[in-house]
Amino acid sequence: MAFLRALQLTEQISVKKLADNYDLTAMFCTRKRKGADLSRSTSKARNLQNNRSERTEEQIQQQNTDARVRMAQLHQEEPEDTRSERNEVHRAFISDSFPRLAFQYKPDIEYYAHSKVVIGAMDKECPHCHALKFKNESAGMCCASGKVQLPEIETPPEPGNYLYGKTTFAGQLVNV
Repeated sequence: MAFLRALQLTEQISVKKLADNYDLTAMFCTRKRKGADLSRSTSKARNLQNNRSERTEEQIQQQNTDARVRMAQLHQEEPEDTRSERNEVHRAFISDSFPRLAFQYKPDIEYYAHSKVVIGAMDKECPHCHALKFKNESAGMCCASGKVQLPEIETPPEPGNYLYGKTTFAGQLVNV
C-alpha cells in the first residue's frame, strides 16, 4: 500500500515538473524558455537606445527623409487593387466592435481619430455633488445619484496650515 502511494506521489511530481517546464495553456504544448532570451532582448534594446541617443539632428532628419522617400516609393509601386483592399480591411477593422479591439491592438491604426473615441471635455456637472463629468458619463457614478454624501473638507489644524504657508508662524520667528 505504501509502495502504491509513493508511486502515485512520484507520478504527481513528474506531472508537476512537466507542467512547470511546458506551457500547457497554449494551443500547442511548447517548452517554456528559461529566461535566456530576456537578457539578449534587454541588451538589444539598450544598444538601440544608445544608438538613437547618439544620433545628431542631421542624422535624424536624413533618416526621416529616407523613410518618407521609401514609403512614397512603396505606395507608388503598390497596385491600386491591393491598396484599396488594404484600406478596406483597415476601415473594416476600425469599424469593428470596440470591446474586442483592446485584444487586437495595432499601433499603425489611429484609434484616437475614430468617431466613437471622442469623449470631449469634462464640462457636465452632477446635480447632486457638483462633480465635473464627461458628456456621456453615467449619471450616478460619482455619488450614486445623491445617496453618498462626503463631509466637507475642513481647514487643517495649525501644523497643516504651516505646511501650506497659511500661518503667521514664520513672521513670529523673525521677531524673536
